[in-house]
Amino acid sequence: MKSAYLKVWLLVACFLTSMGAWSQATTISGRVTSEDEGKPMAGVSITIKGKTVGTQTGIEGQYSIQANVGDVLVVSYTGFASQEIVIGTAITYDIVLKHESSKLGEVVVVGYGTQTRRSVTTAIAKLDKEVLATQPRANIGSALQGTVSGLQVVNASGQPGATPLILLRGGASINTPGAPLVVVDGVIRAFNDLASEDIASIELLKDAAATAIYGARANNGVILITTKQGKSGVANIS
Repeated sequence: MKSAYLKVWLLVACFLTSMGAWSQATTISGRVTSEDEGKPMAGVSITIKGKTVGTQTGIEGQYSIQANVGDVLVVSYTGFASQEIVIGTAITYDIVLKHESSKLGEVVVVGYGTQTRRSVTTAIAKLDKEVLATQPRANIGSALQGTVSGLQVVNASGQPGATPLILLRGGASINTPGAPLVVVDGVIRAFNDLASEDIASIELLKDAAATAIYGARANNGVILITTKQGKSGVANIS
């Protein structure tokens, strides 16, 4: 009987010892690089899922953190897809992060290039492309008339095809109101010779923040016009 009790106590002691060794934290280290350039990434956040333990990578992309077998490392960085890595018996884990541009925000046309929607503070209005496609227009000014809030289209002449006066800002000013700045495909020019069938989109910068991009010429607002461009694929003739 004594030998049977002794064996049971030995099994319990071995089990408790193995549990202590299993739960002992181990120092996990490695290096984080980007998939595109293969360069080390500094400032990458590395945390253990469900715990308050965390760290960041250094200048050379290196990191070190205490973790147990079975813990999950969560690796995240702005503009890159997050990764979750289950810790096993290894003590070194090199991580490669992939770009995830879809989470950077919607792209908005401003100035001579583009910015993300979250970084744009100016008031932007966009003319629905269906307005240009529904019926023929004498000019772009007539297409803008009554379709965009805060915009006035004044027909100064009764001559057919005459370009109307467009007031985007300053229409109620006591001074002589000026026309908005027109930018067609990144080039400052007039719009009276553009056919509505050739236009892909029209955006309007309506408030004073447009002056930060174009300067004093944008005091009366900005009209951005993008014309249709060639695309790869099967040609269609209409």
